[in-house]
This record gives sequence, structure tokens and C-alpha cells, in this order.
Amino acid sequence: MDAGYQINKLLISTEFIGVAIISQQADTFGDRFVNMFNLGAQWKEDVITPKVFYKIYLREEMRDMIDGVLGLGVSVSID
Repeated sequence: MDAGYQINKLLISTEFIGVAIISQQADTFGDRFVNMFNLGAQWKEDVITPKVFYKIYLREEMRDMIDGVLGLGVSVSID
């Protein structure tokens, strides 16, 4: 699930991501899920779109190991 707001070519977005690991051995069904919250921005050009985002893990066990993840990305569109 995501939402964003675009100002000219700048897109600011938030995203909620849920991942289910179905092959994992777990005590309860809820232990199979890893949820994350992303906050990011990207510059929407015609061909190249640079991106920056920060990911926060919502599961307590993951937050104990990882404070967050800062990421960079580039999308290239070939017509």
C-alpha cells in the first residue's frame, strides 16, 4: 500500500510493505510476517528517475538488529 504527493517533478511517497515467509517454521502464523514502512522521494524525469528512501522495520525483533535502511536507486526507462 502506498501514497504520494507530486510537486512538479518531485514525488514524495510513503509505503507500507508486508512480506509473508510461508516456508519458515514458526510458533504462530503471525511470526511469518515482516512489515516495513518506507518514506522516499524521487525526481521524475522522462528517462532517468533517481530515488532515495528510508525503510523502517515494524517487527520488534528486526528493529533490535537494524535501526533502518537508507537506500538509493535509479530507474531507467527505455522507449
